[in-house]
Amino acid sequence: MLAMFNRPFRTYDPDHFLRLIRMADYYGSLQVVSCALDKEFSLGLQIDWLKPKLGNKACEVLWAAAILENIPLFCNCLILCLGPWDDPIYHQLEDPRLRELASRKFGEIDRKST
Repeated sequence: MLAMFNRPFRTYDPDHFLRLIRMADYYGSLQVVSCALDKEFSLGLQIDWLKPKLGNKACEVLWAAAILENIPLFCNCLILCLGPWDDPIYHQLEDPRLRELASRKFGEIDRKST
């Protein structure tokens, strides 16, 4: 609700964020939440849990970033989905388009590193 009134909001962990996205989808306010996240990224703020706590939720948050159409969040999550190098977690993506995109990006990095 805070994002709908252009007020700052905090998400504390990936599960909290995913609940927020499901509620925003239900209420038809995905664009508002995306704009609020853009504002945080443009101010140079990082979401506290984004890298250290994301872990195996990176694929789910990547899906959320895709439906939010939030480019900074999408790029951050895509990078996290491509690791670890020996067993990348992007294989867990359920959306075939996201899995294909991650596979192509992983291949590009692999070609550049060899």
